[in-house]
Amino acid sequence: MALIDVRVSDGLALPYAAGAEAALSDDRLDPALTTAWQALLTTFPDATLTPLFAQQPVEELADIVDAVRLSGAEPPDPFCWFEITCTDDVAQALATAVQALPFVADAAVRGRTLLPATVSYGTNPETDRTLQIQPAPNGVDAIYAWQVAGGSGALAEVADIEGGWNTNHDELLTARIKSPSGFKPDLVPGGGHGTSVAGILVGADNGVGTIGIVPDAELTLLVDSGISAGTAALIAAGTTAVGRGGVILVEGALNFFARPPLPDGTP
Repeated sequence: MALIDVRVSDGLALPYAAGAEAALSDDRLDPALTTAWQALLTTFPDATLTPLFAQQPVEELADIVDAVRLSGAEPPDPFCWFEITCTDDVAQALATAVQALPFVADAAVRGRTLLPATVSYGTNPETDRTLQIQPAPNGVDAIYAWQVAGGSGALAEVADIEGGWNTNHDELLTARIKSPSGFKPDLVPGGGHGTSVAGILVGADNGVGTIGIVPDAELTLLVDSGISAGTAALIAAGTTAVGRGGVILVEGALNFFARPPLPDGTP
C-alpha cells in the first residue's frame, strides 16, 4: 500500500476526522470544491481523506498549537494535513489528480520509510585504516551516515563505468552487484582499480577486510574497454540502470597535456 500526503488550502478548516471530504458539500463552501472531489472519485472511487496526525487527539494538537502561539510565534497548522491510502500502482496518478484539486495546496506520494542500518563495522578488521568512512578531513563520515535512516544506501542505485572488476574479491562476494556487460571477473587482477573502487563504494559488512561507504547500495557494473564513442552509450545505460536520483561513476580519463617519454622510452 502507498500513502499520499495532502495539505489542504489555508482557511478551509475541514473537520479533522476520517472522511473529512464529506464537509466539502457544506452550503457555505463553493460548490466547485465538492464537484471536483466527485470527479476525482470517478477514477479513484476509494479515495478518502484521513487525518495525518490521527494518533494524536485533536484536543492535544490544539493545545500544542496554542502553546506555540503563547510564545509569540505562529506554528504550522497541523489540521490542514491529511493522507489518502491507495495501492502502489495508482499512487503517482492519484497524487497528481489530488494536487490538481482546487482546495489542495500540496499532494505527494510519501517516500519509503527506512530504519537506520545496523552496520557492524567494528567486526571488519581493516576498518580503522579505512579513511573514507571516517569523519572529515579524512573521509565523508559514513559511520555517522549509517545511523541515519537510509544512510547505508539500502535504496541507493549506483553505476560504475570501468575497465573491469574482480567480483570474487572478499569484499565483493556478498555485495549487491549486477552487471549487464558480461565481463569475466576471473580475468581482472584482484587489486585492479575497478575492484578497489567497487570496494570503496559497496564493500560488504562481512567481517573481513574493510567496508564500503554505502555497503547496502546496489552497484551496476558497466565495462568500458577505453575512451571511445562506446563510453557515451555506457553513460546512457548507467542512467537507465540507476534511475532518477541514482549515481553514475565514470572511471575514464584522457591526458590533456602532452608529456615527454619516460626514461625507458615508453610514451
